[in-house]
Amino acid sequence: MRTLRMLLLSSALCSLALLLSSAAGGVDGRIELNQATIDAAGGFPFMINQPGSYVLTGDLSVGAGSNSGIRIQAADVTLDLNGFSLRGPDSCSPGSCSGGARFGIIAAGSQVVHTVVRNGNVSGFSGVCVFVFEASHVTDLSVSSCGLAGISAGAGSLVESNRVEDVGGSGLSLSDDTGYGLNVVRNTGLANSSEPVIEQGIPIAGNACPGAACRGRRRFYLTPSEHTGQTAPFACTNGFHMASLPELLASDSLSYDTGLGVSGEDTGSGTPRGFSFAGWARSGVDTSSLACDAFTSNSGQGPLVYLSVEETVEIPGLMQIEPVWTFIDGTCSNPSKVWCVED
Repeated sequence: MRTLRMLLLSSALCSLALLLSSAAGGVDGRIELNQATIDAAGGFPFMINQPGSYVLTGDLSVGAGSNSGIRIQAADVTLDLNGFSLRGPDSCSPGSCSGGARFGIIAAGSQVVHTVVRNGNVSGFSGVCVFVFEASHVTDLSVSSCGLAGISAGAGSLVESNRVEDVGGSGLSLSDDTGYGLNVVRNTGLANSSEPVIEQGIPIAGNACPGAACRGRRRFYLTPSEHTGQTAPFACTNGFHMASLPELLASDSLSYDTGLGVSGEDTGSGTPRGFSFAGWARSGVDTSSLACDAFTSNSGQGPLVYLSVEETVEIPGLMQIEPVWTFIDGTCSNPSKVWCVED
């Protein structure tokens, strides 16, 4: 009997130890966050300084006296909102929206990478509601009332299956090589109507936005290979077509693809400029004789287009540079590079 009591007591102590361990470690080893634990830690902004998995167990309310909600300052952090909400004090609606510096969730810094934010609601922040750096993943969020942008993500990130609305600037503000898909974005540009609904990024699946705004900035490039006028329309890779001069003139809405296009030694991620980077482009006019018989033959001439600059001096010692697209007549039988733009 005494042995049995000892076994039962030992089992009870083990169960109690497991229960306490589970409470300290959170759900499945994740660290639990709620209003009480954050207030006990000093309130907002709440700092996450260690890698790991964090999960909300209740709604969070950020007061007007705090400049941010949650600041992630370590790599390899997963923040699961677990269906709960992070609410700030700001609002953004038609006729009443202004940008500010209060962020909802921010993971910024060259070392703050591989952040995952998912499954919940973020609203009411005058800056960006959700801001993550490189190689991050933002998914299954409902984001609203953001003064500057809804979701901003750095290079190599993925933004998918989110709903973003009531934003002062862009709904999604992304790096050139950030993929996005299955997002619903609406009521953006409430404070700055010139901001695109989706800024940059690469669509990897369908999105829902007003009109054709979901496509973001289309990519364009200058082929490394050279082609005659007759073969120029077939020079572009799948998903791209031979650009026209009017499309290049609207290059502010395009993003140069350095992975597909030719680059110079000092062009970085921008568009190469200068006569050595001239390429065929359609003229945009209804006169085939001006463009290699509408680029169906190697006879005649067509426009070779390149990016140059125009320099103006308004104040002595201060030079202003403006991009200028320039074209010259090229001989259609002479091979040249080709400008391509995304369909």
